[in-house]
Amino acid sequence: MRVAIVGAGYAGKVQAVRLCDLGHSVILIENDRDRYTRLAVQDFSGLKDPGVNEGLRRHRGSLLTVSDKLDDVGGCSIVFLCISTPARLDDFLDISPLEAMLQQIVNLLAQRTNLPAVPIVIKSNVPVGTCRRLRDRLLAVGAQSSTFAIIINPDFFSAGSDITDVNNPDRLVIGVDQEDCQSSQMLIELYRCNSNHIPVAVMSWESAELVKLASNAFLAAKVSFANMIADVCEQVGADSIDVLGAVGADRRIGAHFLKPGIGWGGVGLSNGLNTLIHELRLNKLSTTMLDAVRNINRERPRQFVLTMKAVLDGLRGRRIGIWGVSYKGGTDDARDSPAISVVNWLLSEGAVVRAYDEPMPSLIQTFNLELVSDPIGALREAEALCILNDNPQFAELLWSPACKEAMRSPVIFDGRNLYDPKEIGAFGYTYLSIGRRSSASSRPAQRVMDQTYSE
Repeated sequence: MRVAIVGAGYAGKVQAVRLCDLGHSVILIENDRDRYTRLAVQDFSGLKDPGVNEGLRRHRGSLLTVSDKLDDVGGCSIVFLCISTPARLDDFLDISPLEAMLQQIVNLLAQRTNLPAVPIVIKSNVPVGTCRRLRDRLLAVGAQSSTFAIIINPDFFSAGSDITDVNNPDRLVIGVDQEDCQSSQMLIELYRCNSNHIPVAVMSWESAELVKLASNAFLAAKVSFANMIADVCEQVGADSIDVLGAVGADRRIGAHFLKPGIGWGGVGLSNGLNTLIHELRLNKLSTTMLDAVRNINRERPRQFVLTMKAVLDGLRGRRIGIWGVSYKGGTDDARDSPAISVVNWLLSEGAVVRAYDEPMPSLIQTFNLELVSDPIGALREAEALCILNDNPQFAELLWSPACKEAMRSPVIFDGRNLYDPKEIGAFGYTYLSIGRRSSASSRPAQRVMDQTYSE
């Protein structure tokens, strides 16, 4: 099948690789000149996911072509819209770029004659009611319903494991007009759901739009719940890893996202949660539960820094090393990153902060933050190290003697619980993590620094 994907951002590239892997002919359309030029010369340096990079290179010139001409949608059997819908200042999603692109495509399709309606599949995050409003607006300005059909088909992949997630989905969600059965079947055949045994859920537009928001909000709630339990563990002497591990082993609950730390980040969870809160308020429904989920998360970076301040007997002038700037290890995405919030709190307390990550996010606008190109560089003369994302390399580096030697004081604040407190404590570090008994738990907090220096 010949497929058009409009929008060559990250989601568009992932969808292109996915469909090419299934054997479809894909034309990836991008009207941003810089982005199109980089695609045309196969410059994928802005992408950090090896699976996406490798897939684009593998299919480029065969199943995958790139274009900057929107009228190329005219020769395709199905069109996917992967258009960014950024959050506005009021936390609601801005669908105006999506609406403008949809109008242009419908106008182009109207020029075709005696051809079946083309399914236009929206992959973007949207508020509930978007598909119906967009369809009604198009019909109101003269568009013919016989030329197009709108489908909402949300994705549920995680940054850093995108290709694996989209090629092995837990379910395929398809939202259609209640009177439209043919277009949903076309999408099922496109993804080869029957041969690949993918569970399919066909539902109304509104239901499918709400699935994405509810899924992200629930995942955010699991993280905030885990952090609440971690706080209790610290007070009563329990271990959050033991507690949450046993809770997550219950098949009704599941272990995914049930991990304490400095909080969740990234635009997916934030936009999903914020948009669902907005929807509830529009419908005069209580947001108490989701407000608590959001408030717990917002407090995590500050709470983490207050613990550091107590243990180090103040932060002004302290040299602090940072491992991890992006919201998730192995990505270069620092949007809504709790690590950035921790850094800003440290700087506001007068700390001197030096940070390392790999890959390093390119758009970090934090005044007085020094970025370094290697992990040891972040540790030189540091009086403490903060581990702020779950990059796999951070779970191994501390075993190198070079790390401890580089630090002025081997004090570790692990915001992602990457190490076993007893093992890393026996290696000579003063180690504090989230919701666990640490190597410093038996020491008065204000005396940790003095004892560390004397050792």
